[in-house]
Amino acid sequence: MSMISRVRCLLYLLLSSVLLAFFHLLLLLANFFANDDLHYRGIDALNRSLLALPSLLGLSVQLPTLQKLPDGRPVLVLANHQHALDVSGLGWIFRHARLRYVAKIELGHGIPSVSRHLRKGGSALIDRDNPRQAMKSLTQLGQQLGREGGVVAIFPEGTRSRTGQMAAFHDGGVGVLLRQVPDALIVPVAIHGTWQLGKPSAQKPQAIRFDVLPGFSASGMKAAEVVQRAEQLIAAQLLADRTSSPS
Repeated sequence: MSMISRVRCLLYLLLSSVLLAFFHLLLLLANFFANDDLHYRGIDALNRSLLALPSLLGLSVQLPTLQKLPDGRPVLVLANHQHALDVSGLGWIFRHARLRYVAKIELGHGIPSVSRHLRKGGSALIDRDNPRQAMKSLTQLGQQLGREGGVVAIFPEGTRSRTGQMAAFHDGGVGVLLRQVPDALIVPVAIHGTWQLGKPSAQKPQAIRFDVLPGFSASGMKAAEVVQRAEQLIAAQLLADRTSSPS
């Protein structure tokens, strides 16, 4: 790996930290004035700025133009997970729906911008060591989704892939949500290439892609079937992305 590659990685990490700190101040200002519109405009600007940074590493970011989602219908976005930038990518793609997330409770504190938005935006912060708390938080989010509609993103792998190889999907969190919204629209999203970020490499980098796949209804399906279908669709898309990437 070259010195230039190392410098680019350090610059990426430094600028990411600066952006998170800067927009954190904006979110504090929005909270002071109780201005939800300013909060979400700040989050949109933060996500778009973070998505521009991979160009420093020679990585292009390909984002889809999302078609309008059905009004009032609960939507669950199921995606594979490789890097923190995945959150920004999904947040930008589904920005008009004010996307909420299922995230581990540790992310609710200590991370500029991110922690405040997770708490402010109505996401479910779950303690994986406390099943009762996790169940309660997911149930409350599912109930709200059933009453108001909206879009919730969940990463069924439960952790990030550090190599780009997708791990098996788990149906626990999805199952709790589906008990409250059994007819939810399921939208799989295949995320390709974000795992490369922040890692110096002598290899030619691949493009980062966010592919929103055709949605399907969860009606009449068990949670395990829903998750398995989403996993298969995402795995097929990732394979297609790798095959089509220039060597």
